[in-house]
Amino acid sequence: ERKAARNRTHTDDGARVPARGRSEAFRARWREEPSARLDRVEFVHEDPRTLKNTVARTQRRLLRVIDEAGSEVEIHTPYLVPARELLGAVARARERGVTVRFVTNSLSTSKGHELLAQWAYESQLRSLAAAGGEVWELKGPRVMHAKTVVADRRHVYIGSFNMDQRSRRLQKETGILADAPGLAE
Repeated sequence: ERKAARNRTHTDDGARVPARGRSEAFRARWREEPSARLDRVEFVHEDPRTLKNTVARTQRRLLRVIDEAGSEVEIHTPYLVPARELLGAVARARERGVTVRFVTNSLSTSKGHELLAQWAYESQLRSLAAAGGEVWELKGPRVMHAKTVVADRRHVYIGSFNMDQRSRRLQKETGILADAPGLAE
């Protein structure tokens, strides 16, 4: 009986939320957000039954996106520590005339936030440049946390995969890959 009364109270509170001005302003803004058509959506993920990413499916799929690109690839990742496979994909892309651009956090933006990953990234900058990758650092008051890949202004990956060792080897990463020119643009 007490649980039922408590749930009724929460339900009553929830019913009052839409009446608040901020909630209605949020709904109006949400309705105005542009939408994008997604075609050929693919769910990219690791095997949830294993403890580690022994196969690294997400990384392999994203490397294939780079290998299939015809003109440009832009990768946003807060933690950029390229593995040999990623450097190879960047080099192959450059040989085909494809621009591969990485956008990541600058050291000044990352202060106090994952400094070990930032140090590892800085130790790999020469390797990225030698492979032909462009690196753009985001400097601002907040840390960028986006994980996206856009290829040929058409194919889009949005997910949890960072370009670092933890994502490749330890964490269970997921995301979607879609043909979405409007969103890519």
